[in-house]
Amino acid sequence: MAMLAADTNIVVRLLVSDDLAQQAAVRNRLKCALDAGIDVLIPDIVLADVSWVLDSLYGYTRKDIANALQALTETPPFVLQSASIVVTAIESYRTMRADFADYLILGSAVHRGAERLLTFDRRLLDHPLCEAP
Repeated sequence: MAMLAADTNIVVRLLVSDDLAQQAAVRNRLKCALDAGIDVLIPDIVLADVSWVLDSLYGYTRKDIANALQALTETPPFVLQSASIVVTAIESYRTMRADFADYLILGSAVHRGAERLLTFDRRLLDHPLCEAP
């Protein structure tokens, strides 16, 4: 099966209406992919970058970022590199204090068999699966 992948600026263009021509181009391409039955992969690192861009450059709130990321998990033709890890990371990001990328790191580590994540990040240490060295 054919597949495309989206990088950060494609996802941001879809979410943020600051360049309407680029947003229209992205929407058109995604519609063509959907109509053709072609999935569009969003790698985990892109989601981490999207969360940073929405926060740092566009001033989105944590709630808005979580909602945007959640919408991507539910929007065809998008498929996620690590769907269950991403969903869990979004849930943690909604209710705890660390950055989305930190919860993505934690989820990836646990998925690979880690029992705990060692960190000095005070906000991430609020999570029960994290501990300081």
